[in-house]
Amino acid sequence: MRSFKGPQDLQFLPSDDPAYPIIADLVQSLTTFDGYDPDADGWVVLIDAGDVGNPLVDLWDDWTLMDLPWEGIVKLNGFYQGIFLANNQFGIAFVIPDQPWLTDEYRRRLDEHLDAPIEPPYLGEKP
Repeated sequence: MRSFKGPQDLQFLPSDDPAYPIIADLVQSLTTFDGYDPDADGWVVLIDAGDVGNPLVDLWDDWTLMDLPWEGIVKLNGFYQGIFLANNQFGIAFVIPDQPWLTDEYRRRLDEHLDAPIEPPYLGEKP
């Protein structure tokens, strides 16, 4: 699990990574406003293969992706993008690659919360 709390954190994700455009757009949209405070407002998280089934310890000691009460999920360009809102201010945007390491159980859980498809342009893709 990799957290992105501002544009400076993009240096830890190679620019040729397929998730990069999505992460960069989310970081720009969600973390660059005046007064942004990651501890109060939230941040962006990229889920990696080793995170599936394990507690999201950087966030919670005992929650996994299966435990999250999703606010909504979309699937675009081979990635699930899910939103968890703790309250009216703090939220975490999750980017989860739809890869073979994502088990059927997790894929079903994410698919249960999919929002209706959206039309371009949207984050991570040019119109």
